[in-house]
Amino acid sequence: MINRGKRIGMKSAAAFLAISIVLTMAGCRKPKEKQKKEYRVVKETDPYYSASEVELIIPRKEGKEL
Repeated sequence: MINRGKRIGMKSAAAFLAISIVLTMAGCRKPKEKQKKEYRVVKETDPYYSASEVELIIPRKEGKEL
């Protein structure tokens, strides 16, 4: 026979597992058509866009081969 303290612990563990399963299932729900996010494309006219090229100079150590 299971004592009362162990039974309370098992019930609380079962409740915790049930709640965690329900919450994870709710998080995996597919988005509805209204909730789809439209992604913005970066254009040349955007203020923070720069298409300039920068030459990167990496110093080589003498005696090492690549």
